Amino acid sequence: MPRPRSAARLTAISIACAGALSLAGSACGETLRSDSTFARPVPPPPVRRAAEWETLETGLPEEARFHSIFRARYNRVDGPAPTLGAAFQPARAPAPVLFVEGTYAFSRKRPLYEAGFEAPLGDRPWLQIGGSVYRRTSTEDDWIVTEGENTIFALVARTDYRDHYESQGGQGYVVWSPGSDFSLRGGARFESQASLSVHTRVSLTGRDPEFPPNPPIEDGDEQAFTVRCRIGPAQLPIRGGTHGEAVYERSGPPLKGDFEYGRQKTWYVGGIGTLRGHDFKTFAGDQFFVANAEFYQRARKNIYAFTFLDTGAAWFGSDNLGRQRPAADLGLGVRIAEGPAAITVAKNLRDEKSKLRVGVRLGDRF
Repeated sequence: MPRPRSAARLTAISIACAGALSLAGSACGETLRSDSTFARPVPPPPVRRAAEWETLETGLPEEARFHSIFRARYNRVDGPAPTLGAAFQPARAPAPVLFVEGTYAFSRKRPLYEAGFEAPLGDRPWLQIGGSVYRRTSTEDDWIVTEGENTIFALVARTDYRDHYESQGGQGYVVWSPGSDFSLRGGARFESQASLSVHTRVSLTGRDPEFPPNPPIEDGDEQAFTVRCRIGPAQLPIRGGTHGEAVYERSGPPLKGDFEYGRQKTWYVGGIGTLRGHDFKTFAGDQFFVANAEFYQRARKNIYAFTFLDTGAAWFGSDNLGRQRPAADLGLGVRIAEGPAAITVAKNLRDEKSKLRVGVRLGDRF
């Protein structure tokens, strides 16, 4: 059967979100037969539902278990960067209760670290509070390409799809997740940011002998509030679904820092993960939107053929949305199961003379 899926991303747009949750349940008791010697109803045993979480006052959740952390990445600023750490991880929660990890960026000769926690407010798992302190290599492009996928491209093709900078500081947040298809997260961060330069060139192949320069940022201290709203599953399954996300960020009073928006982040769209009929990061702006839709059809066992439509734009200035002429890209693709790879061919519908663009994905994202 055909399986549609779609996603939408918005940023720098303030929206109001509301959700309702309906819960229903039933209980049954056992009674003796009417011809029993003691023919009377037997009350059901009291229901004792084990709490999935414990509060901070009573310690770690009983379901939390110790897990070691090991991963590695490779990019144009860090070079090889292995990470070691430890975490207490609940069986049915995506985030660890407590974690600490350290990373060494060999090309920068720089130790990095992060330690933090996530725990419920009370004993209800749908409301959580968390925070961390860190010194890390950060990026604004993790919504486009994952760290693992970017590592493969950097090692094999000398292609780094992420722009990087160093951040050091801390953050705190509260997350409300009444169901798997909705979450609302509010938080604040306080950090120092600094530009990073390219420190490596090693790769198996590549069109150019060196990685392209890593764009600099405006160095300084940032203190910002953020609000993020998600509607739909966190990750879209191959069977279909819809995912939408909106982010609002503000830097300025009552927080203090070197930036007040004022200082805007620059976002890029085009190419892998956004507008697949365009060159990578064709459009730039302090505001943007991107919407992707895919329609799947099983071709063979574990092989899916799909068509897709991408649209989006990026621009500067909050009053310029109405002046935009959003890009529109149409394409075809083939994906292996629900990952781990896909090949796409896309055409820019706004330009009749544009060439077909072939793309490769090494994950389950658009």
